[in-house]
Amino acid sequence: MGYEVLFVRIVGLAFGSSGQAFTVMLAVFIGGLSLGAAVAAQRRWRRPRAALGLSQLAVSLAFLAATPLLARLPYFGARARIALQDTAGGFSLYLAASALLCLAVLLIPTFCLGLAFPLVAELRTASSTAAHSVGARSSGVGARVGGAYAWQSAGNVAGVVLATLVLLPHTGLERGLSVLFALDLMAGTLVLLVSELRWPWRLGWPAIAFAAFAVYLAHGRGWTETLTLVPDHFLLRTRVAADATPAE
Repeated sequence: MGYEVLFVRIVGLAFGSSGQAFTVMLAVFIGGLSLGAAVAAQRRWRRPRAALGLSQLAVSLAFLAATPLLARLPYFGARARIALQDTAGGFSLYLAASALLCLAVLLIPTFCLGLAFPLVAELRTASSTAAHSVGARSSGVGARVGGAYAWQSAGNVAGVVLATLVLLPHTGLERGLSVLFALDLMAGTLVLLVSELRWPWRLGWPAIAFAAFAVYLAHGRGWTETLTLVPDHFLLRTRVAADATPAE
């Protein structure tokens, strides 16, 4: 949920802080989570720990790959607003265009985020079944899945508190996202180290992900500068008349 808090800020800068803009972002974010969870729940994972670790690495890599589009969200939003302002039903069409832009940015990262809970639930269920098969005392499948959900909810609360009270006020938007990227990479690495993969791959996949993150830190930072050009965004709210003077 820390990602969601930071993306509320991004969408507010790109499309305005209206309730409709927030609703569009929230619908796309939750839709991506639901799609990922649905796909994960429909298949039988032979290596659920490996899939869980790789999904966490994929979250960070997908967000890193999306930063060029994130930097241009205000521009694309302004172009859509100008193109649709004189159209019948233009506001509804603008909301649809905003949803498509958010979908282009958030679909793959949120899909990867949505994979996590079904995989954790499968791991918890498998451990309960294994304990029952050897005669050990087991708390039951329902209790284990409920415990996983409780831990997920606690993590969501912690993510919201971290992003709202620590990252945004003390590190800013870009550095706050970098912290979340790093946390996801570390979490994915820890899971892969105890996964079903062979040792070269347990270390190889994290090495690739951290190398991509290092490239981003060296060459991809500064993309949030375009998000803070709020006066320029407002200049693009109306179409400039053909006979307007430079002062106008």
